[in-house]
Amino acid sequence: WMTTVCEQSDRGSYSKNEIKIEAAAFSTTEHFYNDSNCTTMTSMETASGTYKTGNSITTTSGNKATEIDATWSAADGGATYLDIYAIVDNKLYFGEEVMGATRPTALDFSWYLVKI
Repeated sequence: WMTTVCEQSDRGSYSKNEIKIEAAAFSTTEHFYNDSNCTTMTSMETASGTYKTGNSITTTSGNKATEIDATWSAADGGATYLDIYAIVDNKLYFGEEVMGATRPTALDFSWYLVKI
């Protein structure tokens, strides 16, 4: 799965995100570019972790989604994030960003990945 839009990153460059999902594990790669068309890659960062899915829910907008708990691996022990996801029209969406340790109740339709 990969984002289709070249986004301005918080590092002053541009980026696209890739997520590989396997049985109960995932890895992410953020590709960094020096141009707004994401044609000249300058570097990339990777991370990995495990996940488990939970209940099927109905979001605040009426869409069906699945709960997901993603635990990122890190030298300091990592962190677990509570989220939701749904595949709609072959696009992978996650929940809207919420503060604190709460699970989102709405999907973020402004950011998605497509299967590669």
